[in-house]
Amino acid sequence: FANTHILFDQYQNQNLFDRIIRRVIVKILPLDIDDTHTTLLMYEARFGHALPERLRGEVIGLSGGNPGLLKSLYLQAMENKGQSQWWNIYDGRLHYRLERIVNDLPKEYQKLLINNDDSDTEATVLLRQFGYRNSKGEIFSPLILKYLSGQIEAVTPILSDDELATNFTITERK
Repeated sequence: FANTHILFDQYQNQNLFDRIIRRVIVKILPLDIDDTHTTLLMYEARFGHALPERLRGEVIGLSGGNPGLLKSLYLQAMENKGQSQWWNIYDGRLHYRLERIVNDLPKEYQKLLINNDDSDTEATVLLRQFGYRNSKGEIFSPLILKYLSGQIEAVTPILSDDELATNFTITERK
């Protein structure tokens, strides 16, 4: 998902771009189910809080294998006080990650995801190729659909220095 916007800029259709850049792109795709479980176990060890099995399954399902979403959802689940609707899409950590994933896509690609258009156009092939759609042709995470459907308003994530220190790695804080 990192920086896919380069695929859609003004150089996309030029021969040079296709021959040099697209040919050597290394895709960072969502984690497979085993790697997602392993990553979640690493978060549990790092933060010292194991999730109940039900929450673990929900965190994994909602993340769609995206490590950033997985971490944000894990942190929310860790803070859960037993509510059935434990995740909060307005939470700055989760909202920020959703925004970054979605904003790399041009509006017409975002509409293809919302409309569940899975025809074999170049755009839909690209969405599958770069992990926005899974092998079944579905959006990799239901949270992306919720974000794209306009069911939430834009929020400005505001975190204190203490929250930054406990919720993000050094690289993420930078």
